[in-house]
Amino acid sequence: AMRGGLTLLDGSSPQPSLVDSARGFAIGIIAASIFGDVDTSKDLSQDRFHSVFATPLELHLHFTAVVSSAIINVILFASLALFFRQPPLTLLKRQCSGLAAGCVSWHVLAVLFGAPVVDAFHKTLVFALFMSTLTAAPLACALGARLEGWCAALSSGPAA
Repeated sequence: AMRGGLTLLDGSSPQPSLVDSARGFAIGIIAASIFGDVDTSKDLSQDRFHSVFATPLELHLHFTAVVSSAIINVILFASLALFFRQPPLTLLKRQCSGLAAGCVSWHVLAVLFGAPVVDAFHKTLVFALFMSTLTAAPLACALGARLEGWCAALSSGPAA
């Protein structure tokens, strides 16, 4: 009996034609010329990436993301305080609430799309922080807590 693979109704296995073999070989040559040779000696499984908290490169990336997020938030706060001419405390409350709600929303969304829940929690949290800095915090500063404004801004038409 055959181990795995394709079997026909009569129990025999189909033989690849010479054209199929040549086509596979040509695709392999083209892929190798574009992407280079595949190094199969390296372990590319995700398990080795989660064995330690973070590699030095990841720590640098996390630090850069958090610092740039803080800088973007300060610039956002200063520009909106000048543009809207509202009390700074009101804008600060809006920005902090938008950042917190955005972090939770982006983290849940990332987990729903397959981000590891426990193994790489810190990586998903840094991603959520950076994304909420770019999306939720500016919207929260501009729109406040009015649900109608959020619906109108995030939908294609006006809120009902």
